[in-house]
Amino acid sequence: MSNYLKSILLFGYLPTSLLLVGVLAGTYYFHTSLEEKKQSKKTAYENYQKNVKELELLEDFLGKDQHREKMKFLGSHLDEDLLQTLSRNLAEILAKYDEEDIHNTEIGQPTSASPIASQTESSFSRVNLGFEGHFSAIQESITELEFRMPQLSLESLTISTNIAGTGSGKLPSLRVKVNYLCWHRPEAS
Repeated sequence: MSNYLKSILLFGYLPTSLLLVGVLAGTYYFHTSLEEKKQSKKTAYENYQKNVKELELLEDFLGKDQHREKMKFLGSHLDEDLLQTLSRNLAEILAKYDEEDIHNTEIGQPTSASPIASQTESSFSRVNLGFEGHFSAIQESITELEFRMPQLSLESLTISTNIAGTGSGKLPSLRVKVNYLCWHRPEAS
């Protein structure tokens, strides 16, 4: 091969080929980065559209049957102190009944672990309540307490007869022990 041909190949075709390869590589890199941006923006837009639809469904749900007011009611109760609220509500509920119909025998917090709530990461407290009295009064009191404090979840309920409370001319009375889980507002993350 002649020196003339070598110099044409070395200075004519080689730089042009290298320049062409560089342009093609740059175009490929630019194209792939644009495709990644396009795909991420497309995914973000689809997620936005999905969230807008979910928000509309949630707004429709909250607008029906006073769900928004119920959620505000529950939220306001989650911020209150458990034992003070429980004591106040119990006093108001039990004031409606005679001492012979129902009376509170226990209110406290157990120290044992909860078989239900210990499986979750949500914060909670536990409360023990004890009542003595007639079935209907106890049932109505527990129902009203659960309505006033929607954060309570029944963990266990034990009912036994009160032998000492029965006598001639008296209605049979019951002893009821109720354990509640009280859920707390999740901490902001």
